Order: sequence, then C-alpha cells, then structure tokens
Amino acid sequence: MAVVARHQCSDRIVELSKPRLIPAGHYEDPHSVYSESKIVKKDNSTTVFNTTPRVEHLSQPKKTHALYLYDKASPQSIVSQGAKTAIVSERVSALSQPKNVHKDYLEPKSVQTKISRAAKSGIASDRVIQLAKHKTVQSPHGEEEVEVTSFGVAKSSLKAVASARVEALAQEKQFHPGYQAPKSVIEKISPMAMAATASPRVCELSAHKERKQLEENQGFLRVSKSALKAIASERTCTLAEPIPRKVTSKVVKKQ
Repeated sequence: MAVVARHQCSDRIVELSKPRLIPAGHYEDPHSVYSESKIVKKDNSTTVFNTTPRVEHLSQPKKTHALYLYDKASPQSIVSQGAKTAIVSERVSALSQPKNVHKDYLEPKSVQTKISRAAKSGIASDRVIQLAKHKTVQSPHGEEEVEVTSFGVAKSSLKAVASARVEALAQEKQFHPGYQAPKSVIEKISPMAMAATASPRVCELSAHKERKQLEENQGFLRVSKSALKAIASERTCTLAEPIPRKVTSKVVKKQ
C-alpha cells in the first residue's frame, strides 16, 4: 500500500481555502434551480412571501394630496331643508322671468297663406287692368301698333330686307389660303404605292442580321501583325505619359 505523507498546511493556505462569506441582507435568485424556497408555511395553510423593504415600499399605493376633493357619490346632490324653505328675493324672481319678445317682432308665416274673403270678392280698378296688359310698341314706319311677345316674330320683321352691310357681316369667316385641313387617323394608301416593288438594296437593308454572320466573321477581334509592329509617334508617347503631380519632399530633422 502506498503511504501518503501528511504535511501541515500554512496559515495562508488555510485562509484561502475558507469559503467566501455571504453579506448580510443577501437574497438568492428565486429563478435559480439551486435556490432555497423562501415560502414560510403557517398552521392555517396560507403562504407568505419574504420581500425586501424596498419592494414593500414600492408596492404601497400612491397617496392623494391633502387638499384633494373626491368626486360626489351621485349627480343628484342632497338639498338641505333650509334651501327647500328659502324665500326667493325680488331680484332672483326678476332674473328668472323669460325674455320678452320685441314689440315689432313678427312671427314667421306659414307656407300656405290664408286669403281673406274681401280679397276673394275684390274687383280690380281700371288702373290695375291697364297695368296688367302686355306691352305694345309703335312701328317706326308709322304702321299700326305691333304686339311684342316672347314666342312670335312681328310681321314687319318678316318682311324686312337686310342691307348690304348686314349681309357682309353675316358671312362666315373664311380660312387662310395656306390652311390645310387635319388629316384623318387612318391614311389612305394610293394604289401606286401598294403595287410598287422594292429595290434589291432596300430588301438587303430591311433584312435582319443573322447570327451566323457574326460567328463566321471574327476577324474584327484579332490584331493584325502590322499593328503589333507599329511604333507610336512622339506626340502619342507624350499624351500617354501620366499627369505629373505636385509632391512635397519630406524634411528630415537632424538630431
């Protein structure tokens, strides 16, 4: 059997090996699995939770102001016996009277007015009969009076002859000599245009470009040998050089 030698630990190791003390007033997390239940059971089978003083203070209801007046219990307030037996003053009685209508006020009339018997049996005077007649005018040619109505034309107007000036003004306005009437939306094609034959050049230009021509003619993608051996001119070399920029040289301080 192996023999384990027991050595005595130093005071420092003994001090560090002690568990850390829990501060006073510490509460474990209630959601933790390892926390102990803080529910205290009593004999009457009710449960009481242990809360902190801060939580109890925050759970208290908000107190109302000292001068706050609560709402009345009912909109119908109680009338005291003194108010019931009070005698109204002359001023209060005068103010409680309804406002009188103006002496010149006329009540609105009904839609159907009533006609009096005197109006029904009344006889119009000669002046009223004269004013009730339609208006008549005298012809400028000295003829008899012509009756003017809104539905007919006077006989003298039917026989009148217009002057040359009136006939000139009655003519409709003519168009400008260079005016062209608007064309219709659907233009009519002449028979000559419909029977015309297109030239070979027009047929060639109107034909669509085929893909085979582009695939067969790939010479435009190749660079010729003469172009590879060409030498650029001095002007081309000058233009190909990058644009010089201003570069400030760094100053090195001597130590």
